[in-house]
Amino acid sequence: MEKRTQTQHYTERDARRNLQSYLRQLSYTDTSIPQLPVDGIEGDMTTEAISSFQKSHGLPVTGSADQQTWEAIYDSFLSSRSKSLDPQPFCPFPTVPVNYAVSKGDSGYLVRTIQHILHELSLIFPSFENVDETGDYDEKTADTISELQAITLNGQTGKTDRETWNTLVSLYDTLTLYIEP
Repeated sequence: MEKRTQTQHYTERDARRNLQSYLRQLSYTDTSIPQLPVDGIEGDMTTEAISSFQKSHGLPVTGSADQQTWEAIYDSFLSSRSKSLDPQPFCPFPTVPVNYAVSKGDSGYLVRTIQHILHELSLIFPSFENVDETGDYDEKTADTISELQAITLNGQTGKTDRETWNTLVSLYDTLTLYIEP
């Protein structure tokens, strides 16, 4: 009689649990797949979920996860996860040095981004529309940042430091929640 180790037992159960987890995730967006418990137990609900997946994906309906079905379920799972993740944040503002600030005379992509955000915020603050997206931190940009700092009670320096950047992004994020694309 072959002695079965505990590791082998859990490996099979873990494989079923993974399969059930993938099918459960898919059931959130594909209502033809029934939601099943993720318990690692092979049963009627697992067979039904596999059969539903096979039917909806044009695979032979066997209710069993052969290699082709397993790979199709896993690929669909990965695809559904990537579609349901939040977009990655965009943060061009440097995290070091700690006291970093953008000011008059600076230029580049970060300055253009600041100017773009200021221009977009002109929907709330009409005077901000005077900022051109040149990529050069000029007098207009510094004055508009200073105005923003006065409005938001940040120290009026005309420089975009971390606190001012966070205020800009926060206002921009709030604005984009209410503007239709």
